[in-house]
Amino acid sequence: HKETKLSDNAKYLIDRNKGKGEPSKLKEVYNSKDPKYKKIDRYLQNSLFNGSVAIYENGKLKMSKGYGYQDFEKGIKNTPNTMFLIGSAQKFSTGLLLKQLEEEHKININDPVSKYIPWFKTSKPIPLKDLMLHQSGLYKYKSSKDYKNLDQAVRAIQKRGIDPKKYKKHMYNDGNYLVLAKVIEEVTGKSYAENYYTKIGDPLKLQHSAFYDEKSFRKYLAKGYSYNSTGL
Repeated sequence: HKETKLSDNAKYLIDRNKGKGEPSKLKEVYNSKDPKYKKIDRYLQNSLFNGSVAIYENGKLKMSKGYGYQDFEKGIKNTPNTMFLIGSAQKFSTGLLLKQLEEEHKININDPVSKYIPWFKTSKPIPLKDLMLHQSGLYKYKSSKDYKNLDQAVRAIQKRGIDPKKYKKHMYNDGNYLVLAKVIEEVTGKSYAENYYTKIGDPLKLQHSAFYDEKSFRKYLAKGYSYNSTGL
């Protein structure tokens, strides 16, 4: 088989960003004289909200402002340019890419995964639709540093197989969308990153969205924090 390595993603991102430099900076937008937005601003400050906000009204940007800190230790405040890890929100992008492939008649969501990834054999057939709806029955995915690329992660998922008690029953599982991402790569012959940019990011001009591997954006990435019994 031809393995799609993480380096394929990395290579595409390096080539894409070659000579581009840092992304253009977004300006803060806020009209303190508008009572509506002044009220929103006051609420966000008083609630100790930590993040960045953009509000559009009738297609026009009315407010773009950062609150709290991108990095508490270094005292770096959030701005309209601060970027955040989106976690499972990336599943929306995967779903959109799959829908585009369906409209191009390149996939059928009722087909089993094995039609698109021949080596992904399981004890029971898993249609793409069941992966999308989290009812594949695949054992819960656990990330590991041993997985150097998407291919290795998906092979580990295939090896663990299906939990017969969970088959056709809803169980949220990140592994489902890793398999779907692999399907996208196999069908298109391109890395997930290239699919995202050519079919979503670039057409929609999402100039301030990026993958973690894109180092030119790293300085804008917010650190993650959580509260516990001792505080932040």
